[in-house]
Amino acid sequence: MQLSVIDWSKVLTFVVGISTVFFGVTTFFMQRRQAEIQRQQAVTSDRTFRLSLFEKRMAVFNAFTKFLAGISQTANVTLPQTFAMLSETRDHEFLFGPEVQDFINETYQRGVALGFSRTLPLPQRNTPQEPPSCAGIAGS
Repeated sequence: MQLSVIDWSKVLTFVVGISTVFFGVTTFFMQRRQAEIQRQQAVTSDRTFRLSLFEKRMAVFNAFTKFLAGISQTANVTLPQTFAMLSETRDHEFLFGPEVQDFINETYQRGVALGFSRTLPLPQRNTPQEPPSCAGIAGS
């Protein structure tokens, strides 16, 4: 076979066509692998975020259980205990849903009411009374 008989323009067109298909298939598989890596990174990022929240949530849980343990040991609650519980669990609004937020706030209000009722003389404890309101203090 002689070199002058080969039509090099047709050979070059064929090689360009084959290389285009080859690069297209290679690009497809590379993009597919990149998508899989991005999905794995998203899962890892989500798990890292949940792990970082776990420590903060555990601190809120421990503070709340410490508050409940103090009440169950003495069968009494003091205002400093309720204030300490509220202070130690102040991040609950950002770490948990509204159910936990409502539960902690309700526990705080009941603790304040119980602490207030314990300061009353014994005959007045049996009549339901509201603890003093702090609404007027904010406007002063």
